[in-house]
Amino acid sequence: NRALKQLGLDVYFLLNSRRLVDKWLEKREINDKERVMRIIDKLDKIGMDGVGRELEMNGIDTDLLKDINLSLSECAEFDKKEGKKLENIINIAKEFGVDVRFSLSLMRGLGYYTGPVFEIKTKGEQTSVGGGGRYDGLLNIYGIGAKAVGISIGVERVFQLLWKTLPCSSSQLLTVLSEFPTTSMVLILVSLTSFIQK
Repeated sequence: NRALKQLGLDVYFLLNSRRLVDKWLEKREINDKERVMRIIDKLDKIGMDGVGRELEMNGIDTDLLKDINLSLSECAEFDKKEGKKLENIINIAKEFGVDVRFSLSLMRGLGYYTGPVFEIKTKGEQTSVGGGGRYDGLLNIYGIGAKAVGISIGVERVFQLLWKTLPCSSSQLLTVLSEFPTTSMVLILVSLTSFIQK
């Protein structure tokens, strides 16, 4: 949050939980949960009508879309423990000045998430610039039986947003950035050069 704000991006976080979604879909008597999650995950791209059509094409009752705008307190009825966990995350984030909002429609389509998931969005453009979540078993593939939380940032998407407000040319910016020959800056330079060439 702090790093993105230092770049001049006004962001907020959407928050949900795969466990809460599981309980919700169980209540709705949905068997193919992963398919439903993948379809609802397309909401930003194809809209509510598009999601509804895709659910129908897969023989899934579209009545579940009536729940999409339920509040956290309403969704906590599906799993009180998980609902309390999300409430605590939101309250702690607020203490640090981080804007976190619950959204039942946030799915983060990757199946390895097992708990809270989040997405970072910009307030003006409503663009997603990052996301992540909790996974309990993913590190097992590396022989590490540890629970973890991961995050990824869409570097090119951040550059696209910054590009609209930069007071200098691409060559000037590259000259400035090249003064910092660290590994991370090299990666940023490669990404930025790729973006500029598009």
